[in-house]
Amino acid sequence: MLSNLLREEFKEWDIENSIEPKTPEAELKEICDVVFVAVQRGYQITGDTNDFEIALNSVCTSNLLKLKDVEVNEVTGKIMKGKNYRKPDLSRYIR
Repeated sequence: MLSNLLREEFKEWDIENSIEPKTPEAELKEICDVVFVAVQRGYQITGDTNDFEIALNSVCTSNLLKLKDVEVNEVTGKIMKGKNYRKPDLSRYIR
């Protein structure tokens, strides 16, 4: 159910931003809604708020490794995974 709600919140954010320019405050509110539902789903998957927070920190650390020897895709602007990137092992946090 939360997965569907997450899709719905993201779609709402996407639609709201494509219809007309929004204030930064309005966009931030929509982004916060997406993050809130995503965090709820993370807690649901791990069954424990502490495990979810540890998993989130692992992913953030892993993503920060991309910033060393940065390559940026010229078309999409996405930061590419560099040679220092290591995918986090999240299997121990899934209940």
